[in-house]
Amino acid sequence: MSDGALARSGDLVQIIYRSGGLRYGAILSVDGRGAVTQHLPVAGGKAVSLAAKDTLDYAYELDDAPRRERFVFVAADIRFDLQEIIGQLNEGSTLASTAELHYFEFTLNKPSAP
Repeated sequence: MSDGALARSGDLVQIIYRSGGLRYGAILSVDGRGAVTQHLPVAGGKAVSLAAKDTLDYAYELDDAPRRERFVFVAADIRFDLQEIIGQLNEGSTLASTAELHYFEFTLNKPSAP
């Protein structure tokens, strides 16, 4: 799927990442209701070690939240806390890469309910 592709409630999304040589990372998503979900790590408050390329062990089923599902991959050469990133996502903030943290986003759009 490409960024901005159309998706529906119940679709399964298999998450694959490429680290680009960065050592630590996390994958989160925020839905149209503003709910944040951690995908990597599934639990815990710190970034985890990354492989060069990896596929998560499970597919993520999209719920009925409206408008979109925005996936965020955060990667760095240092291990970082997720609390501030989750807080920014909860606030609806746009994330911008810094010298230490690199953000990559992918959004799936959901059609409006009839």
